[in-house]
Amino acid sequence: MSEKTKEQKLLEHVEKFIDDQKITCEETIYQTDWVIENAYKFIADCCEIVGYAELDED
Repeated sequence: MSEKTKEQKLLEHVEKFIDDQKITCEETIYQTDWVIENAYKFIADCCEIVGYAELDED
């Protein structure tokens, strides 16, 4: 079995977040405190999957 691509891992991560947070529509994001509270970890995990930006050291 082959290893999943970054895209596959990211899609699964996003779908899991949507399901775990019970996001059924856009309003859920804006009106539910727990979604925003959990967004920080979600974003960090996305960066772990995709990779962080490289610093431009001019």
